Amino acid sequence: MESWENCQKEVPVKAAKVISPRMPICEHMEESPVCSQTSNLVCGTDGVTYDNECQICLIRLKTKQDIQIFKDGKC
Repeated sequence: MESWENCQKEVPVKAAKVISPRMPICEHMEESPVCSQTSNLVCGTDGVTYDNECQICLIRLKTKQDIQIFKDGKC
């Protein structure tokens, strides 16, 4: 009968990339709450894709929600 006690198989594990949300830069929004039409998609921590960082700032000001940038690009 074979013993499996000393049988080990090494399996490579791919490292996961950890994504840490970041705060949008919104200081300029209080004086002039207007965003450009430039498309630079960002994914909010609320699961919504925004046209740009400024759009997240507008929603943060209107709703008082703590929405951050989860990642660049679409959600």
